[in-house]
Amino acid sequence: MTSTIVPILKKLIAYDKVNVIDVGAARGSFMEELCAIFSGEGLNPHEHIRSIGIDPVHAEAIDRYTGFILACVDNVENQEERDLYLHNDTQANSLCINMKGDGSPITRTKKVWVLNLNTMIESPNHLFNNEVIHFIKIDAEGKDLDIVESFSPETVKRIKYISMECKNGESRYEGDRNKAECIRHLDSIGFDVCHVWDADNGSDLSDVVFVNREEL
Repeated sequence: MTSTIVPILKKLIAYDKVNVIDVGAARGSFMEELCAIFSGEGLNPHEHIRSIGIDPVHAEAIDRYTGFILACVDNVENQEERDLYLHNDTQANSLCINMKGDGSPITRTKKVWVLNLNTMIESPNHLFNNEVIHFIKIDAEGKDLDIVESFSPETVKRIKYISMECKNGESRYEGDRNKAECIRHLDSIGFDVCHVWDADNGSDLSDVVFVNREEL
């Protein structure tokens, strides 16, 4: 996803302070893009980003971040342990079963902790408490909209941009929703589509960035 949303990421340098949350930090490519963008402005992205690893088996990603949280997130009431379905392609690891059976096959499962992102955001002294969150990148293999649906109205008011990976047609995963459903929900909570990149590799996926209609 990362390279496809660079035009929006470049808008972040307009802010004196930038707070970013990376959900689905598998390989550290998002941090690499932020480093390339921020370094030219004399900014250190390590001071601005908090990352949550939906693929905790990809250990090398941890070394590329500070503030890395080794867990998965979902719309859960309380922290819980759950199976993560592991694939040959670790970027396909997911809390969801792939209903269509295409792509990288499941090799095994691993127990992981699943947290609520909204709880983490609203907890005192955690994830930019009471500050604007300028960008949330979500690439959670079927859980993107579930994560957004966990956001309280108070949290929504603090977020400038949300990026998500959306399926254009039939959903891949059990419980997943397609791009049209994602757009409808984000519209209902006050976000407009500001950037869309449709995959050109036959995967029928789009990276979609939404912007809050309120000025932040």
